[in-house]
Amino acid sequence: TETRIRSYFVGLGLTGERGRFSYDAAIYAGRTHNKINSPDTHTGSADFDGQLLGVSLRGGGLLWQNPTAGYGIDLVMQGDYLRHTTERHDLSGLAGGKISERTTTTTALRVEMGLPMQMNDMSMRPYLALTSFGGNPDEITFSLGGASTTFDAADVVAAQIDQHHVFGLLLRVGPQLGLQGLIHELSGFLHEIGRFFHHHTPTPGPGL
Repeated sequence: TETRIRSYFVGLGLTGERGRFSYDAAIYAGRTHNKINSPDTHTGSADFDGQLLGVSLRGGGLLWQNPTAGYGIDLVMQGDYLRHTTERHDLSGLAGGKISERTTTTTALRVEMGLPMQMNDMSMRPYLALTSFGGNPDEITFSLGGASTTFDAADVVAAQIDQHHVFGLLLRVGPQLGLQGLIHELSGFLHEIGRFFHHHTPTPGPGL
């Protein structure tokens, strides 16, 4: 089974500074085109649209700086929230079978501790990062021939999300600040939710 989600959205961004600290925010909305390719012997294929609404907040600043050696310690935090509603749609492998409209929510929290430094004309920032993902995949309601059944999609997805924490030690040359940095991290967030909140279609049980 192959799942593809294409997103098209527009948004507004805000950025600012207060002393050593900076903040960025973005709100965005748009549509998705969702396509599932699966053999008709399983559940079959589907093609349907959805709507997106998201908020991303990012803030950070310098906690300490060595006045002579050209390095310091900074902290960056980012939070993301995304709401995705998919429309009711048919399944080609199950004549008359439909999946009802669903709304999933996804969250992410990222914390970075960095060591920004200036070496001649080059800026570097080794940093330690922790990212945690969560959310609610909503229930799935499947109907066929006048009968329907509902089951908890969290049984399929949430166990993976609850355990999905990313921890890493990385080096960034030329730190990404302002909205550029926010959009960079937001792209990573959208990539992750594409992996963990893909559409799950049920196999009809004996009661249908």
